[in-house]
Amino acid sequence: MMPLSPPNSLSGDFGPARPEWVRVNGEPFAAPVLRRRIPLVVRWSMFGLAASLPFEAADLGFASSSFSLAKLFGLLFVASYFFFYNPLSGKRNFPELNLPLRCFLGYFLIFLVHGVFLELNYLARYLSVIFTVAQLLVLFWIGASLLQNQLLARRVLFAYALSALVLAFGMLLQLPGFVVVIEGRMGERFTSLEYNPNFLAFSMALAALIFAGLALEQGAVRRTYWKWLLFGAMLPLLAVIVRTGSRAGLAAFAVGFAVYMAPWRDRRQGKTLVVLAILVLLSIGALVAAHPTILTRFEETYAGNIVSRQQINMASLNMVLERPLFGWQPVLLWEELGRRAGQLWRTKDAHNSLFHLLLEVGVLGAVPFIIGVYLCLRAAWRARNGAMGRLPLALMVCALSANLAHTYITRKPQWLVMAVAVAAGAAAQRDARLARMLALGSKLRN
Repeated sequence: MMPLSPPNSLSGDFGPARPEWVRVNGEPFAAPVLRRRIPLVVRWSMFGLAASLPFEAADLGFASSSFSLAKLFGLLFVASYFFFYNPLSGKRNFPELNLPLRCFLGYFLIFLVHGVFLELNYLARYLSVIFTVAQLLVLFWIGASLLQNQLLARRVLFAYALSALVLAFGMLLQLPGFVVVIEGRMGERFTSLEYNPNFLAFSMALAALIFAGLALEQGAVRRTYWKWLLFGAMLPLLAVIVRTGSRAGLAAFAVGFAVYMAPWRDRRQGKTLVVLAILVLLSIGALVAAHPTILTRFEETYAGNIVSRQQINMASLNMVLERPLFGWQPVLLWEELGRRAGQLWRTKDAHNSLFHLLLEVGVLGAVPFIIGVYLCLRAAWRARNGAMGRLPLALMVCALSANLAHTYITRKPQWLVMAVAVAAGAAAQRDARLARMLALGSKLRN
């Protein structure tokens, strides 16, 4: 069987059975992969959910502050999904509980047990966190199943990145309501809507990596001008990352982008990467020169002038050592950490997802969650030779890097990335098995 040039995977429809492109050792092959048709309302509500994530903090005007655009599309997506996917439908049943989800459910069970011993004055905030985590687990469960359709996965990621690009343009053009300037000791930091600048930078970093991945991976786009258009779409996103002044956001993008820099089998692709890397470095250099706040913040970090962060880390470590097994309970940990970090009347976040888990549910609850994240990372690694290429791995590496300095485990983009990773890994294994069977059948016929 001879390798063939892959088609434009951003076009086409979701037929119940049609030829698709799979890979064996990185080489694309045409194979008749069966795909059950995904209902139109499920598809479009998922696109809407992905596109609404960058605008999750937007004020809708007609709803309470706790009801966001992402929640609106999320409810529509979940409702439409379970309308079509249930044991009574006769065609589509619930998806299986994948192994990472089982690990996350183990964490969630420990989280629920902690609520029994929580004081009543923390109950409202505790229930709010429970509702958020439950939503994220359901979205992960559904997404990890649906996104095994790689065409759908590409379109969902593209919808997210395109929406982030719209937000970036709104900020750069300083449209009303799009820009918020925060005056700090080291200069101005820009954000939008009601976002924390660091989370906004993380969201933009994911979008930039998506554009780069779609342009670089075989099968995403064919025409050269579309590839360079996707590369060009990274520039406004990088501009926003720099203007937020987020060190973690820029570093997470750099680490994720480094995944694409690893050696490629196609030498022409390698040349494209060299040119792209030079352009990205020059662009970041020019942006930093125009907005030096982020450079000042990096210099402060290099000089060791990060007393507040050191206080948080030391307080977190001491708290973990005091209660290693069960932790300090959800919600309560923020007040205790704030008190120990010298802010008696304010809550404080651990600014590190590992510390957060250990403080929240202890080793007993943190270990299942960490295993689940590891399984997502392993799935992204296995997906390297699949139809999605290195894109899931780049997103996972970016997300994990950002979580070393912040806590994003209750944020929807984080769970979208993990769902894409699990789905891409499963799809790559499935398609590789199919291609091996086809290759074996071809040899037997010959």
